[in-house]
Amino acid sequence: MCLMACAFGISYDSVQKGIKDTIASMLVAMLILLSVGILIGSWMASGTIPVMVYYGMQVITPALFLPVACILCTLMSTLAGTSWGTLATVGVACMGVGEGLGIPVEAAAAVCVGAFFGDKISPLSDSPVITATVTDTPLMEGIKHALISTGPAYLISLVFFFVYGLEFSGGSAAES
Repeated sequence: MCLMACAFGISYDSVQKGIKDTIASMLVAMLILLSVGILIGSWMASGTIPVMVYYGMQVITPALFLPVACILCTLMSTLAGTSWGTLATVGVACMGVGEGLGIPVEAAAAVCVGAFFGDKISPLSDSPVITATVTDTPLMEGIKHALISTGPAYLISLVFFFVYGLEFSGGSAAES
């Protein structure tokens, strides 16, 4: 890249200033990613995931599992600002609960829809922050536009998960 910059007549000082400006503008997103790593590590080490699976098996009925898993992942992803962190924590717990309730592996769709939707509308997420920074758009304005395009798809998915989940009606996992 330095050779290309020299070929185009760009000074080393200009390249260095550009690197510093770019890193400074992305600092918030980098701090978010570090925080997500700490969250995942602490939840895994402290046993939070097994506790979530245990209580999920006690409380959630098979018929309501899919919409509940989607909404839980949406809340976690929105509050934590991470889809991958949600998949690695609450998503893993939801998949364990789904397995225990006899829900097929398609339950991953509910987990993914919730995690990725929450990530797109979270002001703590790196994706909206980077997008707002690069496009010089107010963060909440970008999130509002993301809601316009992804909100209807999310609602349709929730309705589908509710209707599809009715196939798995029955007792709670605690009974089995």
